[in-house]
This record gives sequence, C-alpha cells and structure tokens, in this order.
Amino acid sequence: MEPLLYQAIYTDFQKSVFDTFANELSLIYSEIDETVQELKKWVKKKKVNTNVINFPSKSYIMPEPLGVTLVIGAWNYPFQLSLAPVIASISAGNTIILKPSEISSSCSKIMAQLINENFDPTFFKVIEGGIPETTELLTHVLTKYFYRKCCSR
Repeated sequence: MEPLLYQAIYTDFQKSVFDTFANELSLIYSEIDETVQELKKWVKKKKVNTNVINFPSKSYIMPEPLGVTLVIGAWNYPFQLSLAPVIASISAGNTIILKPSEISSSCSKIMAQLINENFDPTFFKVIEGGIPETTELLTHVLTKYFYRKCCSR
C-alpha cells in the first residue's frame, strides 16, 4: 500500500519517498501508535466530585461518541492532514465522511480507492469532488467538523 501513497504524492507534488515518509506517513503511524497505546485510558469512565445537593450519589464522566463527523482535507499534506483527524474520530467511536482536497487529485483518488474498498461505507466513506460536493456535504447536519487550513495556495 505504501508504494501507492508514495506515487500519489510524487504525482501531485514531486516529493521524494523520504520526504513523504518523514512529513506524512511517519506522523500518521505515530498518531495510530499513540491512539492504540492510550485508548483504554481515554475511554475509561472517570470518577469526579459530586456536589452537595446530590449527596450521597457518585458522579462520573463517561466518554461517548458524538456521531457522524466530516473531515475536510487540506491539499498540501493530504494524507497527514486528512487522516490524523480520522484517527481521532475513529478512536472516539464516531463514523466519518472524508472529503479530501481536489487540488491534490492523485492523493484524493488513492485515499478514496483504499478507504472505500476496505471500510464499511456506513462507518467510513471518502467522497471526492470540489466546491459543489463540499458545499453539499456542509448542508447536512453532522455532529463534528474537522478542517485545518495549513497554508494557502
């Protein structure tokens, strides 16, 4: 799978394998490793103090999924800036719609291919397109939106 990602980055940006690994894939791998390592702690219910009015009850914070999240990917680091929020959203138990940038079209195409072929579309789906598709996605009521504009083009 990695060779496909390297080729897509090269097609869109003419970046080397080293640059792609250092600035895109290694950061995603690190994010996944941290998530796997910390997830049990993150999802654990946490006991908190109860106010006097509710004495003698016990209070807890129980993390719960938010619902459907939309990740709008940036063009300049298409894998890292698209998949890092996806990892966070999955770890929180949400379902995801990913709309990669149309500017980095080779990366968008390979993300759509790999993700849509390997995930249940009711859980994680990539929708390609430009401004009309993004505008349409934004008309739907979704629970959380992720978008990071790193640099303008």
